[in-house]
Amino acid sequence: MKNLNEFVSKVRQNPGAYTYGSSGIGSTHHLTMEAMKADLKLDIRHVPFRGSGQSVPALIGGQVDFLFSALPSMAGFVKNNQVVLVGSNDSKRSPQAPDVASIAEVIPGFDFSVTIGVLARAGTSSDAIKRLADEIAVVVKQPDVVEKFQNAGIEGIGANPDAYRREIERENQAMAKAGKQAELKAE
Repeated sequence: MKNLNEFVSKVRQNPGAYTYGSSGIGSTHHLTMEAMKADLKLDIRHVPFRGSGQSVPALIGGQVDFLFSALPSMAGFVKNNQVVLVGSNDSKRSPQAPDVASIAEVIPGFDFSVTIGVLARAGTSSDAIKRLADEIAVVVKQPDVVEKFQNAGIEGIGANPDAYRREIERENQAMAKAGKQAELKAE
């Protein structure tokens, strides 16, 4: 299988025959696949592991058929032709793998990219938060930082606090919906 469409076709042709590993129940990797399964009506079984340190070797060793994982942790396996990238969970194609489709190309609006940011203690002055946000916006655009982020599969945005809050809310809603689709219960 070479791409996202082939993945979807193969799983649909063989319901229940394939497994996917995740870095644990309720993890981003688990919820991303559950959302994709629900949206595309795929029958693929979940095999949870304790982190990517277990799930990635399980994929390489053939114990599971598929998984979501950060591109930097898979790059060596891709380069050695041990795995094939079939899709990205971001809303757009990754600059590190521009030939690999984004799932959003098949499921409009699909975006399970992970949001990373800086948080401040409640009660921090708005002036201090604005200054910090402004400084971060400058730093994440510096060429050496951009390069380091790209190597880690991160796109530095440098959003203002309101944009960051909206992104966290969007991510929380997507994860909650996926958790409900997976019939997860809070413990």
